[in-house]
Amino acid sequence: MGRYRHKLGNVPENVDRAVVGPLPLELEIPREAWATFLERLQAIPSTDDLAEKVRQVGDGRSVDLTGEDEAIIYKVVRDWEAEVGSTNLPPSIRELRDALRNFVIAFSRGGVEIQWDSRNLLLDRLRRYPPAADIVTAVENPGASHVIRLTDEQMAVLRDVIAGWVKEVGVSRLPTGIVRLRGAVEEHIRDVQMRNARAHS
Repeated sequence: MGRYRHKLGNVPENVDRAVVGPLPLELEIPREAWATFLERLQAIPSTDDLAEKVRQVGDGRSVDLTGEDEAIIYKVVRDWEAEVGSTNLPPSIRELRDALRNFVIAFSRGGVEIQWDSRNLLLDRLRRYPPAADIVTAVENPGASHVIRLTDEQMAVLRDVIAGWVKEVGVSRLPTGIVRLRGAVEEHIRDVQMRNARAHS
């Protein structure tokens, strides 16, 4: 599991907000909302290590979070939302939810949704491959819509990264969403090749 740097800060008495970032964006969460978030995190069984990690980090410092940690944080926020409704979530918590939600990679025939934990594993692979640097930037900063549109050249790079992943672990061990992404990318590239062939015929 890859590890990613985030600032998840406990709020000191002389500070009225915690800082969370870069998720891909940096968020400021007011004291009351942050306290409620921590209470809800601590109420989930088997999250003592994560709760302790989050609680003891000073404001403005960093903590290493795994993809599993981030998935738990997302669950806390979504359960909170299911209980009170989206409009009753504190605005900063809605921003945290949106920063952690799934995203879609658009291609010629539609799009493929990538879950948060799969996104982190994909990023880990992309970061190992220098030609994929601009794809890393796009995935880390998906914008408000959380729909990522890659160029044809980027799609080809993404295909190469996934092909190397398959060669290493096999298709059956690819994480959720990545198998669909693999098929979609190959489909997109075939469409591009057919379009180019027609243009030159």
